[in-house]
Amino acid sequence: MLTVSETVAQSIINHQKQLLAMAKRKSRKELIRSLAHDETMTKFEIYSLLTSLKRIPILSFSIAPGAASYDSTKKISDYLELNEAFPIESSILLKKNKFYATLDCYDNVNYSSCEPCNYDDSVEEKKDYYNYEIKKIYDTIKKRKYSLLFKVQHFREAIWFIENKEVKIYSTRDKLVYDPDEYIKKRCSVESVRNLALGKLHSFCD
Repeated sequence: MLTVSETVAQSIINHQKQLLAMAKRKSRKELIRSLAHDETMTKFEIYSLLTSLKRIPILSFSIAPGAASYDSTKKISDYLELNEAFPIESSILLKKNKFYATLDCYDNVNYSSCEPCNYDDSVEEKKDYYNYEIKKIYDTIKKRKYSLLFKVQHFREAIWFIENKEVKIYSTRDKLVYDPDEYIKKRCSVESVRNLALGKLHSFCD
């Protein structure tokens, strides 16, 4: 995907349509697997539901080993790599253009689980309840002209997105949008990023 003249950030931006198409295929496959695994719906019901839903995948990236040399003069977005083993963190599912459900693949990304992703169409509105929190995030993000959503492992309270060909972060903690490197200065540290690049996964960027 990366050409000689492209930085990693430019490659993500330039190839986001291909990334999104791949993520939609993967999320469809995982949604079918999840619904079939529950054994509560017939095949007809599963495919009827599929045709009524719009999937907005949230891709999964991690910090590349090259970020061991990251410092304040460099861009963290040039040290991201797609999680090839499992490239989606989750999917937001819309019905009639309104939030309807989620497909959570966190365990598949972070713990290499072979179980189906978790389909959840609960609508209970409680603080710290997964669907409620994701719905609040989506209601904020949808007002922006984003073209791709993704998460970066160990950045626990950050949704990354591309808007106007720039990589940005939405902080779910303070509800603000940041340049990724500014976010690291405020919520993380250069040392934490370097530790993640070296595989010291006790570090987090919140």
